[in-house]
Amino acid sequence: MVALVLASVLMANAGPSAFAAQPNASGFRALSGSAAANFTLPGDLQLVRRFALPAYGLTYERYQQFVGSAEVFGAQITLYRGGSGTVTTVIGSHYPNIVPTNAVGLARANAEAIAARDIGAAGTRLVSLMIDPASGRYFYRVETHRPDSRWIHWIDAGSGTVLKKYNALAYDCGARPQPCGFGVAYDDGDSNDIKDLSGLTTPSSSGFQLRSADKRQETHDQGSSRRPFLGPIATDADDSWVQPGNTSPAQPALVDAQYYARVTDDYFLQKHSYNWVAAGQSSQVSAMVIHAHYSANYNNAFWNGRYVAVGDGDGVTFREFTALDVLGHELTHGVTDFTSNLVYQDESGALNEAFSDMMGNSIEAFARDTNREPATTLTPDWFVGEDIYLPEKGTAAPGFRNMADPEEDGDPDHYSERQIGGDDNGGVHTNSGIPNHAYYLLVNGGLNASCAAPGTHNSAHCTDTVDTQDNNISVAGIGLADAERIFFLGFTALNQNATMCDARAATEAVAGTTFLQSTTDAWVAVGLTDMVCGGGGTPPPSGTTMHVGDLDGTSSSVGRNKWRATVTITVHDATHSAVSGATVNGTWSGGTSGSDSCTTDSSGLCSLTSSNINNSQSGVTFTVTGVTHASLSYDSSANHDPDSDSNNGTTITVSRP
Repeated sequence: MVALVLASVLMANAGPSAFAAQPNASGFRALSGSAAANFTLPGDLQLVRRFALPAYGLTYERYQQFVGSAEVFGAQITLYRGGSGTVTTVIGSHYPNIVPTNAVGLARANAEAIAARDIGAAGTRLVSLMIDPASGRYFYRVETHRPDSRWIHWIDAGSGTVLKKYNALAYDCGARPQPCGFGVAYDDGDSNDIKDLSGLTTPSSSGFQLRSADKRQETHDQGSSRRPFLGPIATDADDSWVQPGNTSPAQPALVDAQYYARVTDDYFLQKHSYNWVAAGQSSQVSAMVIHAHYSANYNNAFWNGRYVAVGDGDGVTFREFTALDVLGHELTHGVTDFTSNLVYQDESGALNEAFSDMMGNSIEAFARDTNREPATTLTPDWFVGEDIYLPEKGTAAPGFRNMADPEEDGDPDHYSERQIGGDDNGGVHTNSGIPNHAYYLLVNGGLNASCAAPGTHNSAHCTDTVDTQDNNISVAGIGLADAERIFFLGFTALNQNATMCDARAATEAVAGTTFLQSTTDAWVAVGLTDMVCGGGGTPPPSGTTMHVGDLDGTSSSVGRNKWRATVTITVHDATHSAVSGATVNGTWSGGTSGSDSCTTDSSGLCSLTSSNINNSQSGVTFTVTGVTHASLSYDSSANHDPDSDSNNGTTITVSRP
């Protein structure tokens, strides 16, 4: 296999859990029944989005908490209202009594300039003033849109220090009347893969183009090169899209991209009454836009916040990345952007990735059930990317993720095995295996895959003597139709920094009496037990060690001949939780020298500045020499940097501005 980088104690037959019904330390709550009907919205929430979901007889309402004009990070509440207007479910977080710890002294334009200095001026930027409820710190969230990246900066609104940055690019690893076209499988020898493009093409000055008559889908040809976006809309002289090949100007990838975008659109409309295009308009997205032939030999696909780009594959390991589950996965990132807006990092990022996998595979089943694809070219399953991965085509283990058995691809199927911090934005593609497997179990039932085959899997969690709730628990499956409803409603309602425990509570809140126990059991089977999520017993210890979880540097000019360097250090414990009160010690070298130290705040952050550096010096280096704490010991071997701008979270060089 290959790895592809492509949110009262519950006992058996018990009612809703108290940890779901009451806000926890993070402000999260998930209410249903009378608790939801009697919920009163706090006065500092503003309605930001509303749309109907007729398939479920519900209206979706999304509220954002504000402190003055600043959005509160992670503070979103979603209400589901029934036909009478009664609130049936409340999901999300709210933080009362936030006390700011800094003042807004930086203009938005200055925040943009700081981000531009860090990554370059190219791109368009969206700037939002926010406040972190954990630290009370005002910051600017600067999102930079480029064709092949989506950098997010958190910039202290008082000092201008870069508190956090990460790349949020969501990536994955005939004989018929016109209009029609050959799909990729036809080009590989399957003569059944002839797609009806009725309504998906329109006349153009050069004949016909891949823009649907209702303007909901359009497919561009990037020319198999990463030329400056945007590539032109794909065209054909006679509306018969049959030119073979896997690189531009070949048409199979273009045909599949346009066709599968429509299948995905129909899935959300028909299954969930969710209008992808109408929802996207609030985010300046007016259509499902696919850029096929993004680059020859490019083994990936991604959603950049505005459109999907898909590579041609290298023809050895992967063919064109226009398979239905891949397109459905990427377009579902759009659904997440337009609803929960799950942060693409750590647990919320893993939930983001998992939701795309869940919907991508559910769309395959929809295509089968609505006769949108012949059985020879599409077989719904629990793999991700199996139809583009060449070496394993037709074997028992294709694709690059397996929701039925995540360990097959090196991904965890249990929360105790999750990746903490590190690359891939904290393991968003790896840890997605945990909620993916919960979804699989809710649909199909049975044991956790490792417990079902302990001889070939990491199965220690199946016989845990401390937290026994998940020991070989068997889930009663409820089928795809009900499971996809529960996860769609639960995941789109999450607040932006939701954890996996939050996702458990949210799906329980919308499951209803009939499916509550199975929903709970599916999450428990993958390690989201009452003990882990705070519903009973004693939560697992946070560990006795700490490490540097991120090391960032910025620079700014001081007068005409000097400059300053600022380093921000993040300290985490063994569970990747912020450590406050940790003293970070280090040394400066290269143009400036000496020892320095700072103490972390409630967000696990502290900053150090070296000032009055001569402009003749091109850069200075800061090295962490130790971290001390009253109750935790420093484990330097666990240091890491999720955005890789330092040497493994231990040494960083800051360049002259």
